[in-house]
Parts: sequence; structure tokens; C-alpha cells
Amino acid sequence: MKMKRLSCVICALLLLVSGFALPTFAAEQNVLPSGLTYDEVGQAVEAYAEEHQKTMAGVSTAVFDRNGPVYEGYFGYANREDGIAVDAQTVMEWGSVTKLTVWVSVMQLWEQGKINLNEDIKTYLPEGFLKNLSFEKPITMLDLMNHSAGFEELVFGLNADSEESIIPLEEALARYQPTQRFEPGVVHAYSNYGAALAGYIVERVSGQSFDAYAKEHIFAPLGMEHTSLKPDLSDNSWVRTQRELLHCYRTDLTQIVNGRDYVNLYPCGMCISTLEDFVKFGQGLLDTSGPLFEDPATYEEFFSPSAYCGETDVPSWCHGFWTLYGRPSLVYHAGNTKGCSAALFLDLNTGTGIAVMTNQQGESIFNYGLPQQVFLGERDPSIVEPDNIYSGFVDTSRNIWTGPLKLYRLINLTAIDGVQTYFAKTDSFGVPRYSSLGADYLPVSTSTAILMYVSIALWVIVSVFSFLRLLTRLVKRLCRKEKSPLGAWGVWSCLVQLPMPLLLLPLAQSLMTLEWWPMWCYKLLFVLAFLLCLAMAILFVRGLLRKAKAELTKKQKLLRFILMVNLLIAIWNIIYWNLFMFWKI
Repeated sequence: MKMKRLSCVICALLLLVSGFALPTFAAEQNVLPSGLTYDEVGQAVEAYAEEHQKTMAGVSTAVFDRNGPVYEGYFGYANREDGIAVDAQTVMEWGSVTKLTVWVSVMQLWEQGKINLNEDIKTYLPEGFLKNLSFEKPITMLDLMNHSAGFEELVFGLNADSEESIIPLEEALARYQPTQRFEPGVVHAYSNYGAALAGYIVERVSGQSFDAYAKEHIFAPLGMEHTSLKPDLSDNSWVRTQRELLHCYRTDLTQIVNGRDYVNLYPCGMCISTLEDFVKFGQGLLDTSGPLFEDPATYEEFFSPSAYCGETDVPSWCHGFWTLYGRPSLVYHAGNTKGCSAALFLDLNTGTGIAVMTNQQGESIFNYGLPQQVFLGERDPSIVEPDNIYSGFVDTSRNIWTGPLKLYRLINLTAIDGVQTYFAKTDSFGVPRYSSLGADYLPVSTSTAILMYVSIALWVIVSVFSFLRLLTRLVKRLCRKEKSPLGAWGVWSCLVQLPMPLLLLPLAQSLMTLEWWPMWCYKLLFVLAFLLCLAMAILFVRGLLRKAKAELTKKQKLLRFILMVNLLIAIWNIIYWNLFMFWKI
């Protein structure tokens, strides 16, 4: 009898304890990293959207956990001109978040023993496929995942200018190969080419096209029925139809007339879907027992640190994911296309995430601001803080160092004035750099930076001078004044200067807006630059050798000297910025 009473007491105590424990556990599970409870999420998102509605085109966003969406919100317009609102049927482009499908595929094949992350990738490629390598050290799949293969930035060949001009992935990768600037595994330089190359390796190993592989092994298992990956969207007719309804905008809300991207290297940035499917993908990444991987150990490997910030122990990459604040439990990826932007943030500790999609180019208020405010909360300064104060110029490692797009380097040159920007100074492997989470920056000497700016500034002055000189000559000719003793040489020395600004302005516009012309236009552009450089060199030599028929005054000799210097400045710029290398595109 006493034993029976004791058992009843123990049971009652257990029920009492479990009664307190279960609600506490549930409460912990229903709180985001920011501290917001699930019940508070909707109000917080809608207040944020209301605050920023003046700069918003269209936004789809959701907070979710492993069980499903916690909150879904649709704001603004898919088509502002016709008043079509964003809703659950709206599709938007993932941009570089698409790369996560590549890394999932790689890890699936790693799990099956078909890919070794530390193997030379030449093992998986056709003989002699990579032609622009500069180092003997092999590139591994891990280098591709950590964006440390050493490739320069790739612009030409990444996209086609129309649906009809899309070329197959293998052909695009073979035709448009960036130069390898850094030794593999040394510098982290974000690379679209590297990710697309990994997608091609998935094709070679699996025997399927990458889009077919992703559809069978990622989209179908996750129930993603409204997702397309092929550059022409032919793999999902419903998505193709919905994409035609979407208008795209710049951050100032002006419409991008042709906001479609036709991505030749499509594994690096072509995915497009509804918000519902975007969330399903995020859920799949959070579900350790889900359909993406058979062994939970693969999931653990996937989200373990694969690269660190400089020579510190602060994780910066987790097999293709950026870490946030140096914490491998907080990972994310963001992306941009010509007309859309997206972001996916995951907290592995709480099993929660936030997805954001917009139809604005380069949008950051919602893609970064909203996750910070609603999902992440205030940054904990104890996690990782910059330990360097640096003053001077830096180049981002994601750059173009050779070829006619070297001007891209001028756009990326940044002046830092005593700001704690970088987390770690590193001098290993002979490459001094400042490393932040997921990116490296290379110090640029003040003299080099001055040379870059002064070269362009002098070229602008030369072009203006040449225009004014020709205008003056025209006026004098119309007034029937005496001809210049410098004759035709003086006129041609000015004329050859005038086309260069006309060539450079469209190029600069393309680099900054990502609105590209057909490839033949660029080839013609750089062929003309080459011919102009050749003409300038001939005129300069002729100016040295030619004797004036008439005696030159001191003023005329000075003018001749100025024209000679002008030619030298123009020739220097064409050579320094590699604008003559038409064969490099």
C-alpha cells in the first residue's frame, strides 16, 4: 500500500515537472534569434514594410522553421505600372542564392563517395579543359566552395544578351575562362565562374544536366513545383508564364525595361521561384532528417567551418555558406540579378530562417535590413570585432586585373580612413591582405592609387583639349584664317582622341548598371581601341620624324609638344588599362 502511494507521488511529481518543462521548451522553440516570439513576427515585419514603403517596389518575405512558415508577407507591386500586387503566385529570381543548389548537389555526391572535396578538380573535367591557370597547385572542390580557386571576376560570358543567344553550360565555361590571379586556397575572391564550374562537375559525375539533377534530387524531394533553373525557363512553363508578368526596378524605382537575365553559367544564379518554394528550400536545409541527405553526418559536415578569416580561428565559410558574425550556427547567402535580389538567412541552433525576395536590382533595405531587424536582432559585439585600424586604399579581391575590363578595378578601389573594417591582417603565401568574413581586400599603395586616378584624369583633360583645339581650327577655317603650319598631322593628332570617351562611357555604364549589349558590340569596341592606339603610335612617331615645311614659332612648337604629350597620355592609358586586348573577351 505504501509502495502504491509512493508511486502515485512520484508520478504526480513527474507530471508536475513535465507540465512546467514542456511549456518552457516550447517557448524557447518559438523565439527567433532576435528575441521576437512567433506571435510578434508579423507585426514587426509589417511595421518595417510600412516604414520603408516609399523605396519599395515589391517584396515577398517569410519567417519559417523546420515545420513550416511562421509568417508570410507580400508587399508592394510585381508591376507598378499596371497596379499588379505581389502575391503568392509572384515569382522572383534568387540570383546567387542559386549557388546553394550547387553545394547541396556536391555534398550529396560526396555522401555517395563520388566526389572528394580535396581532390584536384581536373579529375572530374575533360583533359585540358582549364586553359588559364597560372599555378601548379591544384584547385579542389573545397576551393570552389570557399571561393578560393584564385579566379578573376568574370563579366563577359556570364550572361547572354537574349534567349536566342544562350549557349550550353559546358561551351560557356570553355569559351569564357577568367585568368587565375591567386594561388588556390590563399585568397578568398567570390567567383561566379567557380560555382558554375562546380555545377558542371556535378553534371560530369552524375551523368545528368545540372538542371535535371537539381530537379530530381532537390526540387522534387522538397515539393518545389514552382521553381525553374534553366536559362530559358523551359523546365517549368508555369514559372515562365509568371515571370513575364513581373516588372523589375532600380533602387530609385525607375523601371528596368528588360529586366530578364539569360545566364549562360546558370548554376551560379538562374533559379527563380515563388516565395513558397524558396521557403521549402530553406526548410530542407534546416531539416537534419529531411530528404536532401541520407546521413545526418553529411548535414553536419555541410554546415561545419570550411575556411577561416585570415589566420584567425573565426569561421568565414561553411562549404558555400557565409557565416554571420563569425558564428557557424548563423549562415546565409544573398544574390542579385539584373532585376531582382534575394536573401536566405538560417539559424541552425533554433532551426529557424528568413527568406526575402524583391524585384529591385541591388536592393538592400529588405534583403539585409529586414533580417537584421526582425530575425537576427542587435549584433553581439562579443562575437567578433575588427582588430585592425587601417588607413589607405584597398582593392577587393573580387576584381578584374587583366584585359579590357581592367577599368573595373578603378570602380572597386576604396579609400579607408582609420576605420575598423577588417578582421584580420594576413601576410601568408606572399599576398598581404586584410580579411573580413567571406572576402579579402588587398592594400594598394598610395602611389599606385594616385597613378590610376591621375591617368584617367589626364586622359579626360587630353580629350577636352583635343575637342577644343579642333573646334578652334574649324572656326579659323570658316573665317578663312591662315592654315596651321602643323597641317594635317595636328588635326589627326586631335581627331584620334575623340572616339575614346565615346567608347569608355558605354563600357562604364555597362559595368555599373549590368545592362549589357550584344557581345559583338564589345568586340568591336575593343578592336577600335586597338586601332586607335596603333594610329596614335604612328602619329607620335611621325611627329618625331616629320619636319615642318615652314619655320615654327615658339607658340607653335609648344602646341606641337602638347599634342605629342597628349598622344603619349592616350597611348599610356590604352595600354595601362589593357583596352587594346580585344582578344581577351
